Amino acid sequence: MASLEKMRHRRPFSRLRGWLRQEQGQGLVEYGLLMMLIVIAAIASVTLLGSTIYEAFWETGLANLGS
Repeated sequence: MASLEKMRHRRPFSRLRGWLRQEQGQGLVEYGLLMMLIVIAAIASVTLLGSTIYEAFWETGLANLGS
């Protein structure tokens, strides 16, 4: 009977160890980190270059209106 009790208690821990050893989500995590880096770079470039681009389009629009 004691060995049956040991098996009942050992089983959840072996499942937990197996779950922690899985590497299926590794690719998904890497993809998420890469997407986060791309988004940060896009936000930084728009923040830094946004006013310059706005001024260029504004001047081009004013030049076209004056013609």
